[in-house]
Amino acid sequence: MQDAALKPSRGALTPWALAGAALAGMAIELVPIGVRLVNGEPPADAFWPSALRALWLDLFLRGQTAWLIVGLALALALVLAERKAANQLNSTVRLVSIALAGWCLALIGTHYLLNWAFYRGAFLLAPTAMAIGLIPTSAIWSLDQEKSRSVRTAAGALGLVALMVITPALPAALEFLPSPPPTPSQGYGAGPGPFLTQTTTLSYAMPAHVADLLVEESVEEVTLLTVTWPVYTVEPPGLRVPLGLVFHGYGAPSPSDYTDWTEHLAAKGMVVVHVTYPSYLDVSEQE
Repeated sequence: MQDAALKPSRGALTPWALAGAALAGMAIELVPIGVRLVNGEPPADAFWPSALRALWLDLFLRGQTAWLIVGLALALALVLAERKAANQLNSTVRLVSIALAGWCLALIGTHYLLNWAFYRGAFLLAPTAMAIGLIPTSAIWSLDQEKSRSVRTAAGALGLVALMVITPALPAALEFLPSPPPTPSQGYGAGPGPFLTQTTTLSYAMPAHVADLLVEESVEEVTLLTVTWPVYTVEPPGLRVPLGLVFHGYGAPSPSDYTDWTEHLAAKGMVVVHVTYPSYLDVSEQE
């Protein structure tokens, strides 16, 4: 009985150490967003790096779903390492797992906030990768019989969160569902058009009072007209063809970013004009 009383508890860590590890993990994701918001960036710009990461991660995992298995194996390896580690190393592994869980919880929270505002269910595999990081903490603490029932219940609830996030992506990861839609007959994603295309770049005159307000952009960059048209082997009936105007997104005026789209439309028989215009104007003194 005396030996049992003197036996150190596995992974004996203070609540402050655990809370600090969790907050440190969350800070990796949340602090940069907060800094951008404090610096006056609009919410869409503050969260934009997170959106880009989700897009990149989802596209990467669509072609490399085996990495999800690798991530799951690493999570389970961390659990096994904790079970077999000596007391000091055991505490380190637990702190790492808590920090990882904090980071992944922040990632998942940010992802679902963006999903509610923008994604609308477009990404499934990205949150799955994030949820895998919750598994070590859930398994380590829920299997520790020395911990109180409330601690083990909380760890089990964390595992349930991970399961709820991972489950919808399993059919996609196994390439069962969602099945790709049929190729549209028209619009982006349709088969290539029958025409070859040509492109030329023109410019237009910008009023001097507008040019004086430009910020971070030159007049040459934002006064371009990139015209792409189909090469007809015979004259079209009536000498009339459809005209399409492409207007770029905020802060993304480069015509090369839209080449796939403009050439696709032109190959279908349209004359397409990509118009550049200023995104950044300093109008503070115009009020």
